[in-house]
Amino acid sequence: ERREIVLAVTDDNDLLCGVLEIYEITPGSVTIGYRIMKPYRRKGYAYRALAELIRILGEHSCIQTISAKTECANTASAALLAKCGFEKVRDDGTISEYKCEMQSKSMVQ
Repeated sequence: ERREIVLAVTDDNDLLCGVLEIYEITPGSVTIGYRIMKPYRRKGYAYRALAELIRILGEHSCIQTISAKTECANTASAALLAKCGFEKVRDDGTISEYKCEMQSKSMVQ
């Protein structure tokens, strides 16, 4: 059974522009994913949503590790994860896996 939390990413007019997903929820860790609709890409929506999620998880939970996966060819997603404090931990040539250790990182402001 897959448990997940899906959050809406909205623009300044509360229009849906994407989703942020939290899944693989275990004691101390979660995996996240995000999708932004094409008209809203490269406008900061994913960054703001991910930065806010990291802030909330850091302040209000016992989560110590956040993981994320992206296709190796998705350089924009890789750059976003790096900007938010994630480090690449695995790359199989198709999928790269990233982790953000909450206790050892200074989170996004």
